[in-house]
Amino acid sequence: MNGYFEKVVIKGGKLEVGEESLEMQLPVIEAVLHDNKIIVLLDPDSRAEKYGQFPNLIAIDRSGTTVWTAELPTKESGDAYYRIASAEPLIVYSVFSYSCRIDPQTGKIEEKRFFK
Repeated sequence: MNGYFEKVVIKGGKLEVGEESLEMQLPVIEAVLHDNKIIVLLDPDSRAEKYGQFPNLIAIDRSGTTVWTAELPTKESGDAYYRIASAEPLIVYSVFSYSCRIDPQTGKIEEKRFFK
C-alpha cells in the first residue's frame, strides 16, 4: 500500500489506516502518515505526571511499534508538542512557543524557531 494515498482516522482510542486498526494507550489528537510510518501526536494533557517533559510526538510502524520519539526543543519541565502544523515538511508547535521542523525519519529537530 502506498502511504501517500491513505488517511489516518482517529476513532476513540484507535488509529485506523485503511483496513488496519491500532489501539493506542494514550489519547491521540493528530496523526499523519509518512513513508509507511504513522506520526502520532499524543494529547499533551493525557500524561498523569504534571511535572517533567512529555515527549508526545512519536512515529510508529503499522504494527504499533514505536520507531522514534521526537526531541523536544527545550529541557524545561512542562514542555510538549500541541499541534502538527504541517505534515510535509513535518512542523510541530511546542507548548514553550517553538516551531520545530522534525526529520520524519529520525525524530530529530532539524530547525527550531521561537515565535512568542
